[in-house]
Amino acid sequence: AVVSTQSTGEISKMYTIAGTMMDNTFNGEDVCLSMIRLEEEFTSYLQTFASFNSETESIRSMANRFMDAYTNMQREALCDPGCAAEVRDAFYSCCVKDVFEVMSSKPMKKGYSRLFENIWGMISEKDVPSLSKAAKKYFAILDLDSFCGDRTNVYGVKDEQCEAVEA
Repeated sequence: AVVSTQSTGEISKMYTIAGTMMDNTFNGEDVCLSMIRLEEEFTSYLQTFASFNSETESIRSMANRFMDAYTNMQREALCDPGCAAEVRDAFYSCCVKDVFEVMSSKPMKKGYSRLFENIWGMISEKDVPSLSKAAKKYFAILDLDSFCGDRTNVYGVKDEQCEAVEA
């Protein structure tokens, strides 16, 4: 997939809607575009940070626990059958689909890995920890059709529409 310059406007729109979601949350509105409906998952996500202990837990373990909590939160935010269509319409355009495909491409994954290895060398003398399991969990989210497929097909429908437009 090639990300077009038209995608810039779509990504800007996505961040504007994310602001609306935060407004709805802080205004106490329990609607699809609000984090109130994922209070339990968001609380668990935040508690995961509070529970990290770098003296007794490896970086790999902390990364995996973080991604488990993040994945659970994202699954509720994106895949809830009662809200998935509205969330898709707000955040998931053909441009975003293309961006997700680029972000999760093999060359990009290799680039992220090299970047992490280089940064790790600047902050620690220890061996670079393997975060491949946590990374796989993150990249799985970017394929929304597969990620949400057991709960809703709204992302697959959008993917088909995008493919039809590209054909």
